[in-house]
Amino acid sequence: MYISVNDPIKIPRMRYSPFILCLLLISCESNQYTLTIIAGEIDRNGSIVQFIFPGGVAHPGDWELVNDETAKALPVQKVNDVELALILDEPLEANTERSYTLRQSEKSVITMLAYNNGEDLELKSGDNPLLTFNVATDYPPKDQPQYYRRSGYIHPMYSPGGAIVSDGFPVGHTHQHGVFLAWVNTTFRGDSTDFWNQQLETGTVTVAHKELSLTSAGSVFTGFSQELAHSSTKHGQVLEEWWDVTAFDLDDYYVFDLISSQKNITLDTLYINKYHYGGLAIRGSKMWNYADSLSFKDSAKVLTSEGKTRVEANHTRPLWMAMYGATEKGVAGIAVFDSPDNFRHPQPVRVHPEMPYFCMAPMVEGTMSIAPDATYQSRYRIVTFDGQPNVRQLDAMWADYASPVMVE
Repeated sequence: MYISVNDPIKIPRMRYSPFILCLLLISCESNQYTLTIIAGEIDRNGSIVQFIFPGGVAHPGDWELVNDETAKALPVQKVNDVELALILDEPLEANTERSYTLRQSEKSVITMLAYNNGEDLELKSGDNPLLTFNVATDYPPKDQPQYYRRSGYIHPMYSPGGAIVSDGFPVGHTHQHGVFLAWVNTTFRGDSTDFWNQQLETGTVTVAHKELSLTSAGSVFTGFSQELAHSSTKHGQVLEEWWDVTAFDLDDYYVFDLISSQKNITLDTLYINKYHYGGLAIRGSKMWNYADSLSFKDSAKVLTSEGKTRVEANHTRPLWMAMYGATEKGVAGIAVFDSPDNFRHPQPVRVHPEMPYFCMAPMVEGTMSIAPDATYQSRYRIVTFDGQPNVRQLDAMWADYASPVMVE
């Protein structure tokens, strides 16, 4: 028996986050509006806010949000023709609200940047690197088979202190690549196809980059949209996947919202069988990889929202999952928040007992499927940090992600 995840997931592809706000804007004068931000039942600090702008965003320039009491202005960045985004930098206590004026800005300051050299797309906050998305095909070390070549993944990914918290072509598990998403045990047209384990060669380069369609830069966020192909050696391309990635700098945390939309472009159902791993995966720093004798410092540590560590976290269903350890810049780590909108939320996590990787694995709970012309969408917030994980802060960030502020 299997569970289909497709019927409710016919969603047009567009960039947005869980912070879509319900709002009523009142025009004060031409190109100026008043609004109220409402905290709800959660203390707010550093909230990432994205909201629909009534009537669309006709003005091509920049916007700002001005505190009506202090006159302090926050930059507001255009997301698309109907949405704007900002970061709420002043604390807002639970059950309180604050009035703002939204207006056009007279100055343009671009601090969140995207650089594409044709091979790599680098996102930066000022001079500081956030992550690199690999556009061109990368090849493994010369002593490794060419079937490990890969494009369409994120590595390196950085902490705010500059530590690299991901790994590409890791020693011992060359087929794992930074931040990637692939299914392992699938059945398509009666045949077994593994899009994860490249060495089995049932998938042609398994998952590959096809097209970079959009990059964003501005005062609030940077990001990109890109297409991936999941292909079978025998049957050709099965899934067309779009990634929408948006990056924010919250000073103590780098935040990356990843929305994956996988469409079955064939006439046959793809069955993702019950299995112990697969899905969105994080391969941690080479300094946490005991098999890499030249780089290894110490094994990675694991912590979940339920307080579980590596020995007990496997196949649990936490709200967030963190991996951290020693790096060349000191202790640093990476955490993943599972969106409440995701199928089988909170999704089970696969935590390897020794290697520095984990994945969000909904198929642990049973077989799922993607029917012809159906789209399976999943959303995750990935954060990087320095030092030990701050449980209180991660809990607050999770609550903020899951229950967005309101605007009216």
